[in-house]
Amino acid sequence: MNTYSEKITSEKAESIKNILLEKHAVFDKVQYSVWRAKTKDFQAIYYTSGKILIQGKEVSDIVSELFGKTEINNKPVLVQDCLTNICEDKVYIGTDESGKGDFFGALVIAGVQVNETNSQKFINAGIKDSKKLDDKKILQLANLIKANSVHSVVVITPQKYNELYYKFNNLNKLLAWGHARAIENI
Repeated sequence: MNTYSEKITSEKAESIKNILLEKHAVFDKVQYSVWRAKTKDFQAIYYTSGKILIQGKEVSDIVSELFGKTEINNKPVLVQDCLTNICEDKVYIGTDESGKGDFFGALVIAGVQVNETNSQKFINAGIKDSKKLDDKKILQLANLIKANSVHSVVVITPQKYNELYYKFNNLNKLLAWGHARAIENI
């Protein structure tokens, strides 16, 4: 999943909202948001902080339409922005999880720190959504990521998952805890 974020004015947010209404987006709210718009290809969340977050399969197309940014050209927007000096001297941490944890195996949450230096190596190596890669390539890229970044892997075994689920009584809170732990470790 590609991601794009930018701080925008409330006027720009209103303009974007109108465009998304024309695209038949479904609107609701999530925590700390003014609104969230969802389509089958992406979601856009406009937060009370003034930041908009766009995630999904077709991020480059919608960002190009909404912001007139054509330089993202089907590459993960966040990494591409780093390469165009928008994030010069900045560091990003991305996290994701895999597995159920409750019965079939461990819940694994991984985090990686990306900066201007390692993002180019990752792009050159062909890092992209794991669903678009075969297992052999994923293992090769995993070694590259480990060798070239600060990273963290949090493994929650089924037994620990059940203990934590009982403690949090909510899967989203449990996942948030795991992602926060990975970020803290980095």
